[in-house]
Amino acid sequence: MGKIYYLEIATLDISNRKDLISDKDDIMDNYFKFSDIRSLPLLQKEIYQTIDENPDVSYYELALKYGFDLKRFYK
Repeated sequence: MGKIYYLEIATLDISNRKDLISDKDDIMDNYFKFSDIRSLPLLQKEIYQTIDENPDVSYYELALKYGFDLKRFYK
């Protein structure tokens, strides 16, 4: 339940609806700090080395390389 709760809080915060968040202490600077490797550069570097990929390549370029066209999400 904790992850769902913070996902809800993040959605409200990012949507500028802080008025709907009852406990203002739950508002964070980075909701995805521990679930997105872009927020953890050392882990990101280790993962990219393990899979033998260039860490400077965008997620979009990596997706295309492996056959996933993410363009549809940006329309």
